[in-house]
Amino acid sequence: MKSNKDVKKVFILLAIVILMAGCSELSDPDIEGYILEVNEQRLLVMEDVSLEEYEEMKDKTVSEIDKESEYINLIYLSYDDVSDFEKGDHVNVWLDGGVDHSYPSQAAAKNIVANE
Repeated sequence: MKSNKDVKKVFILLAIVILMAGCSELSDPDIEGYILEVNEQRLLVMEDVSLEEYEEMKDKTVSEIDKESEYINLIYLSYDDVSDFEKGDHVNVWLDGGVDHSYPSQAAAKNIVANE
């Protein structure tokens, strides 16, 4: 039979493993949106819009979107491997650091997950 001391050690070890497993996957994403463009190591994402809003804007340029809709946020996300993504994918994004608030905004992504 295990002693209380052994049970405590196992519990502490388990807690450490869970914390190290990746807090970012356990937290809410920083950004949610639809991909407008996929370029080499960079995605252009339209943030916080419905599928209907995305469909209405998906073939417009950044300038046209800026002129027609002041409430739509666009962000360029640098990411090491964009090969699994394509225009129209709905994604959740965890950022790696801050955001440059130019238009479109720019940031580095730590993790990007396509929603199915």
